[in-house]
Amino acid sequence: MLWVSGVWDGPITGVAERRATRYWFAARFDKAADEWEFPRRLFLYEITDDEFREESELHARFERIVGNLTYCFHLPPQERINASADAGRRTADFYEDERNKRRRDYDARPVAGWFSPPKRTTVSRGSAG
Repeated sequence: MLWVSGVWDGPITGVAERRATRYWFAARFDKAADEWEFPRRLFLYEITDDEFREESELHARFERIVGNLTYCFHLPPQERINASADAGRRTADFYEDERNKRRRDYDARPVAGWFSPPKRTTVSRGSAG
């Protein structure tokens, strides 16, 4: 995992890389159970270089405005925000900006594979920085 974009009792969306190929990953939601599938599997959908750049820019913008809860840092330490302080208001501010309301259709693509999230999700900076 390069970074996690969505979290609900563990990662549900984000970006991963394997063998120099980048993927969007997403957990599946069980509508009948009204819960994320368990055990959680994260399905991989290949993304283009342009899509990776867009996702990286969006994630970096989130970090600048809201802070970071996912251990993937695009900003140097002196520029980081404490995400726990007033995160609710900053998150609302972030999503009021139309540029940040990204509508993804990656899950309409063929599934390239899947993986289970690690017990404790810590994401390295990887090549996304």
